[in-house]
Amino acid sequence: NLTYKSDYAADIQIYQYTVTNQFSYGVNLIDAYPISMNQLDLDWSSDGYHKLTVTFAYTRWERAY
Repeated sequence: NLTYKSDYAADIQIYQYTVTNQFSYGVNLIDAYPISMNQLDLDWSSDGYHKLTVTFAYTRWERAY
């Protein structure tokens, strides 16, 4: 079902930490929304984790302190 961007856009916070678990960098994506996702091939032979890649677009970004 199609809908307006304002119905599903949200803010996303992304944080990076050092190996000693100290905050090193962060960004806030304002009004982010998904624009594409890759497919996941499901079969009975795979027993590991699946990695889903999602590409987001956003209105603007801010550095998180």
